[in-house]
Amino acid sequence: MVAADGKPFTEPAAAQIKAETLSRELGGQYQVYRHPQGGYYVSKRVEVDLPPCADAATIVTYPALRSFVKELLLLATGMLVFAWPQGSIAWAEALLARTGLSAPGVYQVVAVLSWVIHYAAAVVVLWALLAILFSMLANRYVLTAEYVESQYGIIARRTARVELGAIRTINLKQGIIDRLLNTGTLQFSSAGTSGVDVVFARVASPRDLERQVDSRRNQGRGLL
Repeated sequence: MVAADGKPFTEPAAAQIKAETLSRELGGQYQVYRHPQGGYYVSKRVEVDLPPCADAATIVTYPALRSFVKELLLLATGMLVFAWPQGSIAWAEALLARTGLSAPGVYQVVAVLSWVIHYAAAVVVLWALLAILFSMLANRYVLTAEYVESQYGIIARRTARVELGAIRTINLKQGIIDRLLNTGTLQFSSAGTSGVDVVFARVASPRDLERQVDSRRNQGRGLL
């Protein structure tokens, strides 16, 4: 919700009055957030659907399993082919029968290729399973009242952190499948750099998490 002229509020006090009016007239809790293009806007507060954390001021989340659509499809397809190797042989034989080819040597080649496909499916299953498990175990994302932080690694760990007050822009990357599954990637850039400093990849409820970051940034600046 922006000002009457369709532009963001220029003063936080005016935005706060609008938030209180909407909360009173429509019910629910409306809050003031900083607009990415400058100024302020009002939006209804939405609770973040994220894993609970021992510290109420800290949110810890990981890549969502449902975001690995391609890997899960490869895993399911590979498991099907691996569990039913005769299916590929039957399919190849039916294809040969329709083309009129029936030489014994051709059937032997088809049988060999079918078993190659069978073991290739096992490799695909293993790769997809390891890709999902490694990504979910190696990536950890933290939001506190002071900073956002991404941690990568299982044994050796690499950490990237940006203070909330130093965040310049927050970009949300979502494809069509991501929108349907309510997943996405958040990119945080600080005022001191030209690139992306911290990335929360494949997280669940990314817009809710973005609102949490905005809310904590505004609280730190005394806007809420």
